[in-house]
Amino acid sequence: MDKINNSGNKYEYIATYVDDLIIVAEEPMNYLNSIKEKYPIRNIELNPEYYLGNNLEVRANNTIKISSKKYITEVIRKYEEKHGALKKENVPAKPDDHPETDDTPFLNQEGITRFQSIMGICQWISTSGRFDITFAVANLSRFVHIPRERHLQRAEKIFGYLKNTQNGVT
Repeated sequence: MDKINNSGNKYEYIATYVDDLIIVAEEPMNYLNSIKEKYPIRNIELNPEYYLGNNLEVRANNTIKISSKKYITEVIRKYEEKHGALKKENVPAKPDDHPETDDTPFLNQEGITRFQSIMGICQWISTSGRFDITFAVANLSRFVHIPRERHLQRAEKIFGYLKNTQNGVT
């Protein structure tokens, strides 16, 4: 389905993030050629299947399905290689969980870095469309500067939930 603006023209989009861009247009090369006149461009794909950690799938009805499955799968694989297997979880956090009452010991620098890494990854996944983890991630992100041992366990629980729901939730 084509979207038409008020002047009767089809909408065309250019989305940028730092040094990555994606163009949705009938003639994307027109835009790319203009940009190439001023900036060097690498890795041009006319029908990208992956952008900023998201899978892109053009469906038969010209809609686009966006998912983070590949990114989540890769992040979980790398984490488990380094830190061991994650337990699959059915929920990202329990409804009655209160990380602000945690009184376990504070993490050492290695633990802090690990916790901050998980939180950054989860924030990106949440922003990319996995809204089912948004509350749990926001709730734990308050502690990125002074996390405790149980905060890290909660963060790993979110990863365990993502491992269990890599194909999304219904």
